[in-house]
Amino acid sequence: MADEFRKMENNILEKELRHDENKIDAKRGDIADHEAQIDKDKTKFMKDIHEEEIKHDERVMARKENDAERHEEKIKENEQIIHGIK
Repeated sequence: MADEFRKMENNILEKELRHDENKIDAKRGDIADHEAQIDKDKTKFMKDIHEEEIKHDERVMARKENDAERHEEKIKENEQIIHGIK
């Protein structure tokens, strides 16, 4: 029963991990777009907005990377318990 729970938990964590990775990739694209806009924009106001967006996207990426690491660790722990390694 506990193994079934851990397998179910792993499935959920794997979906969360994929979501985190997709979000990180999306934010990389957003950052590239903002950097391109900084070069195109003529006003300081718009450049500042894009710079703030880049900072925000970097914070989101860092948070998602931490989440992904935690999910990977929990998956590894569950796998070890399921297979009797621990």
